[in-house]
Amino acid sequence: MAKRVLCFGNSNTWGYIPGIGERFDYNSRWPGILARNLNGKYQIIEEGLNGRTIAWDDPTHNGRNGLKYLIPCLETHRPLDIVIVLLGTNDLKNYFNGSVQDIVNNMDKTIKIIKEGQYGSDGIPPQILLLSIPHILKINRRDSSFIDAREKSIQLTAHYREIALNNHINFLDIATTVKPSPIDGVHLNKENHKKLAQLLIQKIKEIEN
Repeated sequence: MAKRVLCFGNSNTWGYIPGIGERFDYNSRWPGILARNLNGKYQIIEEGLNGRTIAWDDPTHNGRNGLKYLIPCLETHRPLDIVIVLLGTNDLKNYFNGSVQDIVNNMDKTIKIIKEGQYGSDGIPPQILLLSIPHILKINRRDSSFIDAREKSIQLTAHYREIALNNHINFLDIATTVKPSPIDGVHLNKENHKKLAQLLIQKIKEIEN
């Protein structure tokens, strides 16, 4: 039976095309690349949403609070073998006025919900793979929501690693390899979707061994 892998993320899981806002085709998005290269041994479930935060309501778009949607999502797709979490970029938008510690606390809550619920087979929690977020590039446009977000995005890597360590889950630092497009400084282009998929293919095999 194919292992079930849930990819829970934001626009960089959905496949937002930098500067355009349209969606990359399935075969160009990292979940699609995973599905194609794992030879049918894994069922890849896409749960990416533009603007999704870890735990904050966005005043500009409804339904973006990841924590509010998390349990219905896990219940919908269970039993799950692996849950991949790629969230935190949108939490850095300046209108949330959130600190790095706020984001860290919310991510810790998210991980605990996945870990402590019976969303795997036979009541066993699924394996969890927490990813660092790609480091936001320096953005000079004053109308951008991500002005001054780069430093916080860099800081989150170490904090996410600590969350993973404290919760005894898997962690992967993707930021050393995966970079946002210089077009908008936030979203991944096709090449970086491919790079992310390659990192995940190797990590998933490590987790399952």
